[in-house]
Amino acid sequence: QGGGPNSLSQGGGPNSLSQGGGPNSTSPRDPPPPPMQHSPRRIHAARAKSPPMPMDEASANRTTEATSDAIVAAPSYNGQDLEEAERFKTTGNSFMQNKEYERAVESYSTALRLLPNGPTSHVFYANRAAALLSMKRFSDAAADAERSITLRPNYGKGHARLGLAKFFLEDYDAAVDAYSTSLHYDPDNASSRAYLAKARAKGGVDRKRPFRRDGAEADADQREAERLKSAGNSFMSGKEYRRAIEAYTAALALSPRGPHSHVYFSNRAAALCYLERYEEAELDSERSIALRPDYGKAHARLGLSRFFLEDYAGAVDAYTAALRFDPDNAASKSYLAKARGKLQATVNANNNSSKNNHPSDQIQTATMTNDPKVINMAQAMMHNPEMQKLAQGMMNNPDMMKEMMSKMENMDFKS
Repeated sequence: QGGGPNSLSQGGGPNSLSQGGGPNSTSPRDPPPPPMQHSPRRIHAARAKSPPMPMDEASANRTTEATSDAIVAAPSYNGQDLEEAERFKTTGNSFMQNKEYERAVESYSTALRLLPNGPTSHVFYANRAAALLSMKRFSDAAADAERSITLRPNYGKGHARLGLAKFFLEDYDAAVDAYSTSLHYDPDNASSRAYLAKARAKGGVDRKRPFRRDGAEADADQREAERLKSAGNSFMSGKEYRRAIEAYTAALALSPRGPHSHVYFSNRAAALCYLERYEEAELDSERSIALRPDYGKAHARLGLSRFFLEDYAGAVDAYTAALRFDPDNAASKSYLAKARGKLQATVNANNNSSKNNHPSDQIQTATMTNDPKVINMAQAMMHNPEMQKLAQGMMNNPDMMKEMMSKMENMDFKS
């Protein structure tokens, strides 16, 4: 936020429903789809590309890990992805400077499809939050800011963007919390100080606990968090989903990044799915995965939330990842097949309604493959304005189109 509330981050260094048994299985295998009365959200989270190799199942499900910080995931990106993603980020920054906010969102979204969990992905989310703030899409901006913070908890700009979104959503307590945290990491930021004062003037109060609680206090917090998780599971068994959400939320307040916090987020996602609050469930699933990339249940809940948001490509990605970590899960297999069928039907409908054989139709068909690399590239090409211009040029130049498709066939898409 250094140059005003929406100033961009220009780079910087690194940053089923329980779908199969286990102690946290608290939901049915195949809930009936709700009526879709509204268009699904168009800003979706980055797709899982190449999740790290899983632990053995017993290790993955143990609840006795020392800390979540001890879990180090293998990088799920390569140098080419990083370079391309940074290029799209730079393009987005240029659009921001020209106040072309919608195009900036598209560029940052493309960067995130290429690099959902890279060393600078927290910057992409924070920058997209800035663009969404400029478009007055405050709820979407808050979600992106939270994703940025999940990837990099000490990223001051992520907290500041969350504070601004909460301020304009008139959630002044949350704005105070976010700006206070932002200033903890970036104490000289004048804009954050100004907005913190404004939020307090609106009646916002500090609710956050001290940044660090050590020794006996931390142990007591963790024990209480586990007790609250167990209470939440009991509420889930009794179909008291709102009370379950309250219990998991209280557990997360005590232990936001503890050894079992990924379970709290994932279980809360399950409760949110029951209440058909799929966008919130998607975000909680992503938070769980950020803390424990090999936690199969979180990937499965991410898939379920995306399925009911009609983000079928995203659901395919998530369920594919879930089955990587839990290959025998029948519910994940079932929903993966459903998502593929829905995605194929969507592609067929689009192809049938198209009068011309537009190059983007051929690119979109490529998303039906099982290779996440192809999916990411195809989506990037279809959603980026520059790529759309290229596609239009290929439509007018058959030789260019043949050459491009030939190159795609010969590419090595293995991660």
